[in-house]
This record gives sequence, structure tokens and C-alpha cells, in this order.
Amino acid sequence: MSDSATFTYQVPRDELVRTMWRRVVSRPRYLQTVGLILLLGLVALAEGGSLMVAGVLLVVYALARPLIMWQVISRIYAAGSLACDRRTVEFGPAGITATGPDWKMSLPWRNFKRWSEDERNFYLDVTASGFGSILPKSAMSVEQQQLLRTCLASIPAPGKART
Repeated sequence: MSDSATFTYQVPRDELVRTMWRRVVSRPRYLQTVGLILLLGLVALAEGGSLMVAGVLLVVYALARPLIMWQVISRIYAAGSLACDRRTVEFGPAGITATGPDWKMSLPWRNFKRWSEDERNFYLDVTASGFGSILPKSAMSVEQQQLLRTCLASIPAPGKART
């Protein structure tokens, strides 16, 4: 097996939005924040009186927050976004390079905070926000997927962010 690999893929905008929304709203910090807002709203509702309006506003905000996040992420991936371009990715022990129609970006593995994978994709996070690169497994051979896991060994274990 070679120590570098190249593959080409394009993730549709709607799949990017759906995937990133799911990753952001499932983060513990996001869930804790929305849960706290909802709890405060429910406590204010239970108190009644002058806190009733504040309670209603807090509950409505907590329930609307996922929709607000969907809209924010949709704007990020609006038409023309580099994230939606068809790209060629090359990776090896030194790092990863992505090339699009009129751009090129290279990063060494040490620039990534963490990585994870599910049955469909690899996720490479440069920040703790949950936004990062999505590498679809369907664009890679089994050998390329294993090589990528080997290269990712220098990044903290899945789910563990670098501080």
C-alpha cells in the first residue's frame, strides 16, 4: 500500500447543511445551552406573574434555536461556497491537500483539533465548533480509508479536542 492517496468528490450543498447542522446541534455545549434556556423558561412560567412573559420568550427561543442554527448554516454554505466545489484530495503522512477549480489548500495534520468518522464520512475539525472538512467514504477505496486512519493517528482520538 502506498503512503499517499488521491481521490475526487463533491458534497451537495443540502447534504453539507444537513450534516453540519446535525454535528453542531448534537455538541454537548449546544445541548447544555439550549437545555439551560429551556429550563429557565419553564421555571419562569411556573413562577407565573410578571415572569410569565419572560418564560414564554425563553421557551420559544429554546425551541426555535435549532431552526435558527439551520438558517445560519444554510447561509454559510450559500451558493458559490468553496465547500460545495468539486475537489481533489491528496493525503499522506505529512498532511492533506485539497484542490478545487480555482483554489488549493494544504494543511499538516497538526492543524486539526480532532477527527471522527461515521458509516458515511470522515470529519476533520480545524476548530472546536464542529465545522470542518467532510470526506465521504464513498469516494475512497477501503485501502485509502485505512491509510487515512493511519495518517489521522497524530490527531487526538475521535471526539477528543486538543486544548
